[in-house]
Amino acid sequence: MKKLYIFDFDGTLLNTIVDSMECFNNVLGSYGLPRYHVDDYSNLVYDDFLRFLDDLHKKHSEISVSDFFLKFDTEYNKLEKPNTHVYDGVYQMLDGLKAKNIDLAICSNKYEPNLIDLVDEFFKDYEFIDISGSVVEKPDKPDPYRLNEIINNSNYNRDEVLYIGDKNTDILTAKNANLDMLLVTWGQSTEKDYLSDYPLKFVKNPIEIANLNI
Repeated sequence: MKKLYIFDFDGTLLNTIVDSMECFNNVLGSYGLPRYHVDDYSNLVYDDFLRFLDDLHKKHSEISVSDFFLKFDTEYNKLEKPNTHVYDGVYQMLDGLKAKNIDLAICSNKYEPNLIDLVDEFFKDYEFIDISGSVVEKPDKPDPYRLNEIINNSNYNRDEVLYIGDKNTDILTAKNANLDMLLVTWGQSTEKDYLSDYPLKFVKNPIEIANLNI
């Protein structure tokens, strides 16, 4: 039986796409570059985003990837984030898991200080045994490093852990970590992601996760 559920964050627990896109476009605008539509951003997986920034640097040598991220972080911290919200049913799901004495953790590619701020704001009533975000000295998903770190710091065997995410990067992360996983359909997943045979289940409603017996 699964005793530890590790969640991706953006697109799985919290809808951050519109406000993230606003910050992204503000940074592009600061370089005199055209804005993107939210639908374009929602289809960018993490690796594609890094490739986009790398290509941007090749076309505009004055733009460094590190400077872009720094500007993005500054914009994100300034923004009030009026469109950021918890997905419908997520609180009920977490309540259901808590009632079953299942431990919770978060593994995200969001910059860790920003991640912790959002967890404190939106999930202050829930206890997570580990909150792992992007930090300079550790590789991001789909590298399984930080996912493995969470498991190694817990008291659970790998077969007692379930990973939950919303896109192909999460499928690859779980696969690389040799973990069972669920793919949720309310985030940034695409039809192509649904062709994967790796997830145990494609979940359409958060409460389904609390009701699973696995």
